[in-house]
Amino acid sequence: MRRRELLACTASGFGGIATLGGCGVERAPIRRFAGELECDEHPLERRDQRCASDEEDEATIRFTDEGVIVEGLIRTPTPCHELELVPVVADSDCDTLEVWIEVGRQEEAICVQCLGVVEYEARLDLDGHQPDRVEVVYDRSEETVDVVAADR
Repeated sequence: MRRRELLACTASGFGGIATLGGCGVERAPIRRFAGELECDEHPLERRDQRCASDEEDEATIRFTDEGVIVEGLIRTPTPCHELELVPVVADSDCDTLEVWIEVGRQEEAICVQCLGVVEYEARLDLDGHQPDRVEVVYDRSEETVDVVAADR
């Protein structure tokens, strides 16, 4: 069963998976803290898509008063593949936000056949909860990559 089928983000109804990050716990369904993570209708903005040249996976993390902003570049099978954001907030015992960006299906019926890259921005409103650590993970069908981590 795909991870994104395990849990659903109730605010917007999009599918997601959840894992505890950096807690010495195997990747398993998460216990949520009292303040649920708000899921906007469009928390992941697709900024650009193109055929890849020598670009590698990358991401940057910014902490804000409202939550966290993650910007990045992810390699995809074609530039037309959709991305799915899977934010996870660990409970108060382990204050880590693990953000999974999953490569989904190809959006367009017809797409240029090249390895692609997609630039994105994800804005996560954490309703005042400020995680001590944020980790970004990219999930493609053939691999899972730990891209970057940052401490507040």
